[in-house]
Amino acid sequence: MLREYPGSNFELKARYSLAKFYEKIADFEKSAAMYEDFIAAYDSWAGPKAVGYDNIKELLKKEKEAKDKEAKAAAAAAKGKKPDPKGANATAAAGTSPRWSVGQIAAAPPKEKEKLEAFKKEREELTKEAEKEDWVSAAQFNAGLWWEGLGKSDKAIADYQRYIARFKDKKDVPEIALNIGLIYEKDKKYPEAMKTFDQFLTTYAKDARVKEATRFDLKYRQYLDNKILKNTAEMDKLAKEIVASYPKLTAEDKNSDRAMAGLRAHPLHLLEPTWNQYVGITFKNLKTLKNDLKAKTAKIQDIEKGYLEILQIGNGEYGIAALTRIGLAYGDFSQNFLDSPDPKGLDEDQLSMYRSELENRAFPLEEKALEGLEKALAKSYELSVYNEWTLLAQDKVNKYKPGLYGKVREVAYRGAEFFWEEKLDKTGGSGTVPAPTKEGTPPPAKDGKDVKDAPPSKANTTAAATPAAG
Repeated sequence: MLREYPGSNFELKARYSLAKFYEKIADFEKSAAMYEDFIAAYDSWAGPKAVGYDNIKELLKKEKEAKDKEAKAAAAAAKGKKPDPKGANATAAAGTSPRWSVGQIAAAPPKEKEKLEAFKKEREELTKEAEKEDWVSAAQFNAGLWWEGLGKSDKAIADYQRYIARFKDKKDVPEIALNIGLIYEKDKKYPEAMKTFDQFLTTYAKDARVKEATRFDLKYRQYLDNKILKNTAEMDKLAKEIVASYPKLTAEDKNSDRAMAGLRAHPLHLLEPTWNQYVGITFKNLKTLKNDLKAKTAKIQDIEKGYLEILQIGNGEYGIAALTRIGLAYGDFSQNFLDSPDPKGLDEDQLSMYRSELENRAFPLEEKALEGLEKALAKSYELSVYNEWTLLAQDKVNKYKPGLYGKVREVAYRGAEFFWEEKLDKTGGSGTVPAPTKEGTPPPAKDGKDVKDAPPSKANTTAAATPAAG
């Protein structure tokens, strides 16, 4: 009908019905294309009276300008090339990709009917029927949904943006605006994702349709995206914002898995500057040894207090990390005594006495280091949680008790059921502590990649081996 009777008043209903039919038989590409054709036909029929026309006319203008620019660029690039018998060059010159369609969209009605008042009245009634049945908003959303499902992100985003602009007062608009950012994130276009999230937080800052938990989650997503891009300054800023915004959540939202995952990710990150300062205090210079010892003694109290506070939160993964760090802190203190240089001018007996005294100072610290590491491993085994901190703790215990743990083998890390397997920031807040050369930094995953924020998954990497016999 669409081919044989262009300009028919049945075009709107025919296109919408076809889109629904293709949807039912799971031909989603044809369905998305037909939904878009329906909207184009409706807009042509309704003109300035179209639903939400005032909201989208600027968007339509920008879209047209962008398409014209792309077409000119494609034409310039194709200039001078030999004709392509398959039409590929012609398509490139037009700035579009070939797509399936049926009939001419919104063709002019037959001349003999164009002037008939009855024909015009029927068309107006059919246009109003499409509006009454809410076909326009449904078609705009469904087109975006199917393009997204087909992996054609640019098309999906364009349709979603039209929906947001045209139906800005609908209840689901903020959710769709947020989804655009998630599409960028899925496509690993992190700058675009963060820009979209920023716009969302600004546009819907006081919108009753958006829960405070959604705003909290977006800040967490931005934190994770900045982590992938190694934007430590933004990470610091967002970590503080997340901690500050947590009290605004409802009691139910505070206890949600997502909120807890967001909150727990940040105390470790916020402690990184303190950790880096602590391990940066060494006993290599005998002239400053007294002051360095005083400074390191004061700083380890801050370290222990900070990680004990993380331990009190109650998350298994971060509890293991906190206990491991406490053990590493005392191990670092002990090793600094043992690595300090010998004073000049001492004879062999005096030097032996001096080194013996250093060992006496180091031994209690070594005992505390071992205690912290063993507590971390005990918690790991109790919860059946195996991660890079477990591996690091085992490695350091092997230093004090050689051979206790066998050779590392390839298995998957195991986290708590709700835990989001995004890697902790092991390079420190300043980004100047390279892994694994700095004491207290777990080894990177085998593939060297960061795990982006995603629903729980089991990434193959290097995990801890079980204790060896004896």
